[in-house]
Amino acid sequence: MRKFCKSYYIYRIIKYVIGIILATLISIPTKETEVPEVYEIDYEAWMLIAILGLALMVITIIYNVVAYHKNGYEITDDGISVTRGIFFKKKSILTYDKMHAINKKQGIIQKIFNVEGLYIDSGATTRSQLAEIIIFDTPETLDKIVQHINEINYKKEHHIEPTIVKEKEDVLIYR
Repeated sequence: MRKFCKSYYIYRIIKYVIGIILATLISIPTKETEVPEVYEIDYEAWMLIAILGLALMVITIIYNVVAYHKNGYEITDDGISVTRGIFFKKKSILTYDKMHAINKKQGIIQKIFNVEGLYIDSGATTRSQLAEIIIFDTPETLDKIVQHINEINYKKEHHIEPTIVKEKEDVLIYR
């Protein structure tokens, strides 16, 4: 099984950490003073929020490191399978003949991290974000995957069977 690229998980960690920092800064608690309409920062409550934010950041980093080692995808001659999840595993398998649409998407921040998403859909969902197979990797790797899918579909459409070439006594290599 091939893992998703490290850049994708670094992108996710930075995205979530920035969100947690912004949420922590926005939620600075205040308390009223003796002077009307004058507020001061409640430092005790803010320290509690800051500690909770820091704990969330640590959990996010640990979760993404474990997810990097547990999640991945596999490309076979029959189809593509993607395994996701840490606590609740989900394995999606999509054969080449069921593939309806192949879309590549890359946002501005993903472009900075050299990450691109490959959305492979069977037509059973209503939106591409709900595609059966979603692979995040470098654009070069995804181009190779799309080329591989196109070659297999071409062979199936033109009824070209893989030829067996014998290189060694016990090893068969398909062409």
